[in-house]
Amino acid sequence: MEIKGAFEMHNFENICEVVVKKLRDRPKVVISSKTRLVEDLGFDSLCMMQLFTDLEDKFDVFIPDTELSQIKSLGDIELIITQRSQICA
Repeated sequence: MEIKGAFEMHNFENICEVVVKKLRDRPKVVISSKTRLVEDLGFDSLCMMQLFTDLEDKFDVFIPDTELSQIKSLGDIELIITQRSQICA
């Protein structure tokens, strides 16, 4: 149980690193699992696709298009990355 929690926290920190790189010219925001990509961070469709590509590369996972449309927050990303990591393992 503790290992899973540590794995998920490590995933979230790595997800935040990828997201922060995309925010370089934007005002500072507090990032949490509830942070919404469009409403809170101002991501447009191009930025979202670049983000998902970067996340797939970093975590060595494939996120199907059907799941991409369901991603609204950083918590959603964390959940899908965790699920996809377990599928690919």
